[in-house]
Amino acid sequence: MNRATSGGYLPKPGITLATLIVLCAAIALTALMTIAGPPVAAQSISVPDVCSGSPAIVGADYSYSNVIPACNALLAAKDTLDPQNQLNWITTTRINSWNGFTFFANDWLGLNLQDHQLMGSIPPALGNITTLQALRLNGNLLTGSIPTALGNLSNLELLYLNNNKLTGPIPPALVTGPISNTLRYLHLNDNLLTGSIPTALSNLPVLRRLYLHNNRLTGSIPTALSNLNPSHPSLSYFLSLNLSHNRLTGAIPPELGTGPISNSLYLLYLHNNQLTGTIPTELGNLNLQLLYLHNNPLTGTIPPALGTGPIFNSLRYLRLDNNRLTGPIPTALPRNLQQLYLYNNQLTGPIPSLSNHNQQALRWLDLSNNRLTGTIPTALDRHRQLRYLYLNNNQLTGTIPTQLGNLANLQHLALSNNQLTGTIPTQLENLRRVNSQDTRYLQILYLHNNQLSGPIPSQLGNLNLQQLSLYSNTLSGPIPTELGDLSNLQQLYLHNNRLSDPIPTELGDLSNLQQLNLYSNTLSGSIPTQLGDLSNLQQLNLYSNTLSGSIPDTLGNLSTTLQTLNLSSNTLTGEIPWQLGNLSNL
Repeated sequence: MNRATSGGYLPKPGITLATLIVLCAAIALTALMTIAGPPVAAQSISVPDVCSGSPAIVGADYSYSNVIPACNALLAAKDTLDPQNQLNWITTTRINSWNGFTFFANDWLGLNLQDHQLMGSIPPALGNITTLQALRLNGNLLTGSIPTALGNLSNLELLYLNNNKLTGPIPPALVTGPISNTLRYLHLNDNLLTGSIPTALSNLPVLRRLYLHNNRLTGSIPTALSNLNPSHPSLSYFLSLNLSHNRLTGAIPPELGTGPISNSLYLLYLHNNQLTGTIPTELGNLNLQLLYLHNNPLTGTIPPALGTGPIFNSLRYLRLDNNRLTGPIPTALPRNLQQLYLYNNQLTGPIPSLSNHNQQALRWLDLSNNRLTGTIPTALDRHRQLRYLYLNNNQLTGTIPTQLGNLANLQHLALSNNQLTGTIPTQLENLRRVNSQDTRYLQILYLHNNQLSGPIPSQLGNLNLQQLSLYSNTLSGPIPTELGDLSNLQQLYLHNNRLSDPIPTELGDLSNLQQLNLYSNTLSGSIPTQLGDLSNLQQLNLYSNTLSGSIPDTLGNLSTTLQTLNLSSNTLTGEIPWQLGNLSNL
């Protein structure tokens, strides 16, 4: 296990870097009392004297000579990080038990002060602790710039400065000094860093993780990063590169797929930037497991090379959504994809059958908000692990395949805003919850804004839906009483259809229902008094039907929840119940 990442030096909450400084002085003072006799006033002791230490204080298993520069550096940083001098430490603690400090074999040091509410700037004096192998200052309130002196840490493998409020550019000197030969993990993410990405980062021969995301970095992605290639005489290392959530511009360097980095890059995050141009076909040469390019203004087509190169077998997660991509979806896509997001583009043509895809891999398929045409492939039912299927907001035609009822793990099915015809397949009832321990069952069914006809299948009442949206079709016949069995239902949208007959009283059993829209149908009969039992109902729209009779006074029971009530354009009679005056949230 790597010493720098073993996690063996977790800090206790509330201890700051300055705490270590005070403790260092206290422990050294105890040593002087033991060696030199009578106590000496603290103000008369110089920094070198305080930090001289002794084997008894350091511990028999460690060489205290390497602790002296660390102690001096921390004392020099005390005023910066602890201006109030509020630290409280025990004066007899051995150095090897200092909170935040870890001693590794061969006298290497680790300093872990993450999540300690440290304030002020990072002391440049930390660059003097040349035996540091791991430095974690992440999760604090540190401000100012990153000291270039940290580049002097010739043994540092891990540098976590993320999740602070650091500003200014990334200093090239940080990664060009002695640190360059050892640094493996560099986390500068979630700060306020500005400027461009230094090309000097390409000079880190053993870097495995470069996290610069969630900053305000500008400029282009340096082509020089393609030279990164962590290596070891006997091991193959993998590289994770995260530049997302910045303000980067320009094209994605094709060299990322051809340079030395192509041998090791396996996670590539470039999303949420302002990158332009096309997706380089060279990326197909990578053995990536994850490729996130979403939320950029990328143009052009999806490279067929993504389904033919080495990436064909390696890629698990592909996000190209929220770009400006055009053209068809390639018939060949990485065969082991678990998540495929292509929504919010301008893609055209049919949905590929994914016949060459690993049928046990795909979990999430989102092709919504494109211009896809043709029918829904019946072969999608081969992907039995599919849990989320979003094909909404396209131009799909034909019927809903009955084979979708074979997707036993499906939780979300969105086919709305297309031109689908025919009836709703009764086979969808197969997507119900099998037992109380079952967590994979259909919860959301969106079929609205199509041209579906025929009755609403009563079998839908056997599902465990939370949202059922069938509005703006040409559905006819009565509302099935079985829908009253959907005990988890929160939203029921059946408006803008041709539904007839009375509103089932069983809908009053939907205790979790929040929104009930039945307007613009030809429903008849009276308004069920049982609707007053819907204790969570926020919206009730029954207008534009042929309802008759009086308004139930039980609707006044919804005084704490109901926000919208529209019963207009019916043939209701009688007086308005005074109980409706209790509906204070209308």
